Amino acid sequence: MNSTIRGAMFLAKEELRRSKWKPILVLFFIAYMLIFIVPMFVDALNGEEVMFIQWTMDFLMISLLPIFGFMCTQTSFSYWKSDVNARKLSSLRVFPISLRQIVWGRILTILATSLPALLLYFISFFICAAAYGAEIRVGAMISFSILWAAFSICISMVYLFVEMCFNGKTYFLFSLLYVFGLLITLMLISLTFDISLIERSMHACMNGFGWIAIVAGAAAALMIIIVQKQVRNRLQSRNYFHD
Repeated sequence: MNSTIRGAMFLAKEELRRSKWKPILVLFFIAYMLIFIVPMFVDALNGEEVMFIQWTMDFLMISLLPIFGFMCTQTSFSYWKSDVNARKLSSLRVFPISLRQIVWGRILTILATSLPALLLYFISFFICAAAYGAEIRVGAMISFSILWAAFSICISMVYLFVEMCFNGKTYFLFSLLYVFGLLITLMLISLTFDISLIERSMHACMNGFGWIAIVAGAAAALMIIIVQKQVRNRLQSRNYFHD
């Protein structure tokens, strides 16, 4: 176990070292999200019933939060033409590095980039919402932040599973289908029930349902454990060049 941790931390550090300027991209997206989401969120929290606000706010936040970690660590975005991830995995397999170290190294990399970005986002979100006049208790904001941070980690683990277990074209198609599927789902929820998931979750946290954050955190931890095991099993039999 100690060798696994040391190997995973070494791989994560190397990945982070090569990221160079890419965290700036995350800062750009955080600023972009705050500019658009916070005013809509405050309006929704104050009872403004505008359907466009509901699904737009939900879509921006739910689609972008899970990919914070990937923004910092992607070496290429040309997944359709070249299978970058397969080449990276095959090069790692040449060295005396176990699959457990490779998988946990990637997970640690995603967590090490996602969690600080999520923390910065939610702190900034709280400050900006307060500046717009929203009355949100600190405890409710903490529960809200943990809830959506945990959700984001769960989705990022799904991304990681597809990234490591399938070829570049499959990963690209999955990402595309997920985004369009999410957009359609959120629009249907807004049209059918006239609600915003983001706004409703904040109201739940403000009304004493903060325990859902604990459940979400436990689900995220369980998701990490399940995904790392499934990825290891898949990589043991994966053909890195003909799948």
